Amino acid sequence: MRFYVTACTLKKVICGAIFLDVKRLAATQSKASLSRQSIRQYSVFHSLHTKVARLHLSEIDHVIIYLHGQLLLLKCESEGKHIQIASADTAAIGHHYIRIKNLVHVSVSLTLLTQAVLAGKRSLQTVRDDLAEIMTELHAYQGATDLSLLEAELVSCSTSFITSLQTCMDLSHVLLLLNHYLKSIQKLNERLCGQATKLQLSSLDDIIRKWLAEHSIVLKTSRTLIVGPDGAREGLIEMQYFDALYQTECMALYVTMLPKQMSSLTISDLIEELGKRELNRIIGMTMLQDEQGMNKDVLAQYAPTILSTLFGEKKGICPMKSLQSETRNLIYSIFNKR
Repeated sequence: MRFYVTACTLKKVICGAIFLDVKRLAATQSKASLSRQSIRQYSVFHSLHTKVARLHLSEIDHVIIYLHGQLLLLKCESEGKHIQIASADTAAIGHHYIRIKNLVHVSVSLTLLTQAVLAGKRSLQTVRDDLAEIMTELHAYQGATDLSLLEAELVSCSTSFITSLQTCMDLSHVLLLLNHYLKSIQKLNERLCGQATKLQLSSLDDIIRKWLAEHSIVLKTSRTLIVGPDGAREGLIEMQYFDALYQTECMALYVTMLPKQMSSLTISDLIEELGKRELNRIIGMTMLQDEQGMNKDVLAQYAPTILSTLFGEKKGICPMKSLQSETRNLIYSIFNKR
């Protein structure tokens, strides 16, 4: 189950109490002094939350971290301090997985370029250099001795498409070529994505089973942190694996980071974040009877009624839903394949 870094419910309840206190005191105090008081009270909560969170780390014997395609295993030594005892590379940073991913991305890049031409944002002349660069990349793959039949077929479809585009001068012909290309690669991409998924999940399972045996890991007293960029993909396969491993919610946590933040992220930062997540889980269960309660906005249930008075009962329609062309549907299916 994914846990994202959001404003927690308890914080909002406390903030609400603070705002009520501010309202009652408004007649006798200045706005500036009220603001300072509110900030101090909120700061006290943050400080207390951080201190208590550290205490709960001592109850977690092992921490598994997935970061940049690598698995790290940490063990609690004393007073909640965790040290790294093992690491292993997953298939996600292996040659075969990366090649499959790159080949699928080539088909997406070609689709984007062609769509830009059809939309009048680029001309066939201005995309020739881009097409030539992609063709060079594909030629390099053709020379690989370990290329699978599926990979070779995708390379062939893509090179043929580029060759046809380079000699095409009519936009209607470009559209026909794109439709044909998308139809020819859709099943290929699906099968290759299935292969990549099997590679990654199998590698995760091999590593985790080895660690469970070698380090006497008890799943109940362990936690997993999966670190990824902000706006994580729904159905992330690594998250699916650990959810299946634990067979319960709230044990595998997703930590969102901006790409720039991920490059400077430290293990101590992640362990500190884990302590906060663990405390939020306990607070949610104790006060809200919901382990995920601290991930939800306590005001959410009241919003629909108020919004209906502001905007009426009309519901917006996404413009993408009205575009039912075969080409757009095929592109959409590719973009949503891992």
